Amino acid sequence: MHPVAATPAIRCRSNLKRPAPETIKETKKKKENAEKMNALSSTSRTKEHDQSSVEIGLGDFEKRIAKVFEREGYGYIGLMELPAREMERVHERMVVGELSFAEAVGSLVETFRLLKEQGS
Repeated sequence: MHPVAATPAIRCRSNLKRPAPETIKETKKKKENAEKMNALSSTSRTKEHDQSSVEIGLGDFEKRIAKVFEREGYGYIGLMELPAREMERVHERMVVGELSFAEAVGSLVETFRLLKEQGS
């Protein structure tokens, strides 16, 4: 066997130079700027998401609500037990900005649960 040609890593570390303080400052500044940009872009995405939920049509609203009802175990039949006027009313409140989509879903699920309790 031949001896290893490379020197141990310990000796190499002593040859490394520390970066200049300006480089460290620039790196910190770049990181801070990147964090600010990420915060701004996530805020704009949230606004876009809120805007898209407001512009949802009644048909798409019903489809999305149906998915939630199925996930909760009530199924599409449970959604059909809700009065149509209640879904329209909640959709209208969401469109004008009184409710977020999550609040609208919560309202409809709560209405469904109350109707089930009254019917039992």
